[in-house]
Amino acid sequence: MINYLPNKYSYIEFIIKHLLYRLPKIYSHPKKFTKREVSSLLNENGFQVMNLTRIHFLPSLYYSVGDVIGDVFSECANLLDLLDKTFLQTPLNLLAQDFEVICRKIQIFGKVERTYRK
Repeated sequence: MINYLPNKYSYIEFIIKHLLYRLPKIYSHPKKFTKREVSSLLNENGFQVMNLTRIHFLPSLYYSVGDVIGDVFSECANLLDLLDKTFLQTPLNLLAQDFEVICRKIQIFGKVERTYRK
């Protein structure tokens, strides 16, 4: 399983890149992926994608906003989780933050095929 591959079309990445880029502690991922890029990279390296989904529509690192606000968000964690799951069931999921991938190494004749990049 691969967790938290950043989505190229995430609304959070867009906001950071275009609106908040001057704030000192704001981080943007240097490499972001499309669903097609994730599948292609894994397939080219001998992996079969079993499941590829978008996750985290709402910001998942709300504890990093400080103790007071973080504590409030922690109290509302169940509600936030429900909202997140609801957003991910709509077309808005295209703007989710991350991809989660379940994949397996392709086997040939009972052995795991080894692929090497030069």
